[in-house]
Amino acid sequence: MLKGIIKDLADFLSDHTNLQSLPLLFVAALLAISFNLLIGSIVEKMGTEFGIVVPIILFVIVFISLLVLLGFAKARRDKNETISVVPQPAARGEKTIIKRINSVAILKDVTENVNRPLFGDEMPEDNEVYASLNPDYPRSIAIWSETETKFVGYATIWPVSDTTAQRLLSGALKEVDMKATDILSGPAQKSANYAYIPGVAVLDALTPRGKRRGGKLILHFLFFILDTFFLSDTNRKSLTILAIGFTEQGVKLCKERFKMTIHDSVEVGGGVYKPIYKVTLTAKDLSELLKDYPGYAS
Repeated sequence: MLKGIIKDLADFLSDHTNLQSLPLLFVAALLAISFNLLIGSIVEKMGTEFGIVVPIILFVIVFISLLVLLGFAKARRDKNETISVVPQPAARGEKTIIKRINSVAILKDVTENVNRPLFGDEMPEDNEVYASLNPDYPRSIAIWSETETKFVGYATIWPVSDTTAQRLLSGALKEVDMKATDILSGPAQKSANYAYIPGVAVLDALTPRGKRRGGKLILHFLFFILDTFFLSDTNRKSLTILAIGFTEQGVKLCKERFKMTIHDSVEVGGGVYKPIYKVTLTAKDLSELLKDYPGYAS
């Protein structure tokens, strides 16, 4: 029984102990010493006045046991940190902030310094995208690195009309040829049954830092979609989301994070065909996707 109690206490301490709490542990140790000294005086008084003798060595053993227990807890935490494989949403060693793209200035910054370096000119004309922006109804988020003092990623979702959605699904409309009129803007986006994801990307995506950026960005992107299309529009029942798997990472995102299925293959330009994915989601579905996301509860 005593062994079980010690293990439970060690588990608790390991879950609530980190490097930042070591000063508190030091204070706790001092308090423990003071406690033992106080107990010592009480024991001495008990022996003098009542003839009750309790060996002081017992309290010394208790104090030593506490120190051993703290050491055991720290060892367990170190081990857990070493073998943990759950991705964390925050970029370790890099302070990042998620911002909504609600101005042309931010949109231009992200386009020039993230989108174009990654995808070149394989995207709609800049002016068409800028013209479709309504600051009061943002459709994109970006991740800003405080460490590097620049944007390092973005995620975008465009509400589109039924007609535009069908043209995208059939391959009659290529993403690169989309115009401002193809994207629903402002209050009109509340009437959208469909939305198209033109891009989710981070710089240095295949590095450990890039993967942490991506994890944080996608987590916030799921929240953004839930908030934009459901929490801010309580009349909405569902939303059908489309996306083209341009890259291996894009295909993985469609299949694993959004639980999409392939609708067809469409030409994206130059005779190159890519899979276009489709999924219809409710607010409950998005909530479930968030619950299943690694690091959600962190």
